[in-house]
Amino acid sequence: MQQKENCTLDDIQLFAKCIRKYTDGYQNKSGEKLPMGPIIRSLLTSPDYSFKDFIAIVKNGFMKNKSIWYELLQIDLRDTLRGIRVPYRIIQGSTDIVTSTKSVTEFVEQCGNECLSLRVLPGNGHLTGPNGMNEVLSEGVELTERILASRGHTVHGNSG
Repeated sequence: MQQKENCTLDDIQLFAKCIRKYTDGYQNKSGEKLPMGPIIRSLLTSPDYSFKDFIAIVKNGFMKNKSIWYELLQIDLRDTLRGIRVPYRIIQGSTDIVTSTKSVTEFVEQCGNECLSLRVLPGNGHLTGPNGMNEVLSEGVELTERILASRGHTVHGNSG
């Protein structure tokens, strides 16, 4: 898709549809699915968003917004990631082909940035399953504990 000279919105949407239908790129089909109902329900009941906002995100943010599709196709963060000078971890699903796990792994290994690390979650796609989400949350807790400890704060354990 990146090589195609005149990539249309229809081309991009067909490509995304094929990834969803024929691969584990977005979400691992053989694994446990992330429960989207409670996630959507929490967005709908959040005081931060109205139902109108939710509809606009779905309708305009994904279905009709051509510029976001083109930007996603063209974005290249390699120079930015090479330059990061604070500890930074990429958490990547092993079956993700939307953001290629193979490409990300090769980049992290070859970029020479000691601040950059990668954690690949087995059996997870671009969207994690429940176990993957638990691992992402554990990563966040561990990072928070390391930051607090480096600042001299005592960490009193994890309440789960």
